[in-house]
Amino acid sequence: MLRIFSVLSDYQGVGWYRSIVPGVALANRGHSVRLEPGLPKQLPPGTDVLVGGRLCLPGPSLNFQRHCRAGDVFTVLELDDDLWSLDPSNRRAVDFYTPDLLDNARRCVEMADLVTTTTPVLAERLSAWNRNVVVLPNCVPGWLLHLERTVTDNGRITIGWAGGASHARDWGEINKPLRRVLLHPANRDRAELHMIGGPDWTDRIRTPRTTVRHTGWFEWVVDYYLALDFDIGLAPLRETAFNWAKSDVKLLEYSALGIPAIVSDTGPYRATGRHLAAFRASTPRQWEELLRELLDAEDGRRAFGAHAREWAISRTIENNVQLWESAYSAR
Repeated sequence: MLRIFSVLSDYQGVGWYRSIVPGVALANRGHSVRLEPGLPKQLPPGTDVLVGGRLCLPGPSLNFQRHCRAGDVFTVLELDDDLWSLDPSNRRAVDFYTPDLLDNARRCVEMADLVTTTTPVLAERLSAWNRNVVVLPNCVPGWLLHLERTVTDNGRITIGWAGGASHARDWGEINKPLRRVLLHPANRDRAELHMIGGPDWTDRIRTPRTTVRHTGWFEWVVDYYLALDFDIGLAPLRETAFNWAKSDVKLLEYSALGIPAIVSDTGPYRATGRHLAAFRASTPRQWEELLRELLDAEDGRRAFGAHAREWAISRTIENNVQLWESAYSAR
C-alpha cells in the first residue's frame, strides 16, 4: 500500500483530472491518498509519495524542493501544460506566470524524483530538465460513461463548446463557419449554439436570426458534466506550440457522454493519426461542411456518438489506474 499526499492545484479541470480522479481510483485500490489544497511544512507521518501539481509560487515551490533534497519521500512533479509556451493572447496566464514563477516551476521539474504529464509531446519537452518523465493520460471516471446526457427540450439541435479564457483565439477558428451554418435558412429554426465557460463569446455568433445561449462555469465538475446537453461537440485549437502539448480531454468528455465531435486537425488530435472518435477539420470550409453533415444526420450522430463512447472506455481511470501505481511505486 502506498501512502500518497497530493497537492491540489484547484478543484476544477486540472485538480479534477490530475489529482481527484486518479486519487479516488488509487484509494479504491487500497492505497492511502490524502488530497489537500496546500503543501504543509510537515507531511503526515509515513508518507511515501508527495505529488505536487503546477508548483510555482515561492512558498510551495521551496517546500517541495526541500523534500526533493532531503529524500524523505518520493517526489512527483505533475504538470499538464507547457507553461513556457503560453500564447500571448492568454493575458491572464501570461501576466501570472512571471519569469520568476516559471523559474520556480522549472527548478521543481529538475529536482523531482519523477515528472508526470499528459502527452508525449509535453513529456519530450520536460525531459530536457528531468530524465525521469512518465505520461499518465487524462482519464474520466467510469461512471461518466453511464451518465445519461442532458437533453434540452426545445426542439433544436444543440451545437456546443466548453472552455476557458485561454481559448479566445482557438474559438476564432470557427466563428465564421459556425455563424454561416446557423444563419442558413434550413438551420435557423432547428439549430442553436450553447457555449459553456467563458468569457461569453456568443456575441461573435449572435444575430437576430441565430439562437445562442451561454452558461458560466460551475463550482463542481459533476454539475458541468450535467450541463453538457450538446448534440454536436466542438473542440477547436489553433496551430501553436502550447496547443500541441495539450491533451485530448475535451474530446474525451464529449465521447464519454456519447456526443459526436468535430476537432481541429492539430495538436493532440493530429498526433494520434486518424482519430477513432472525432471528425477533424483544418479549414473553415471543412468545419462548415462537417457541421452541415452532422446536422442533417440524426441517425449518424447517434451512431457515431455510440462509437465515441466505446472508445472512451479505454480512457476510464479504472482501466488506467495501474499506470499511476506503477509510476508512484518506481522509487
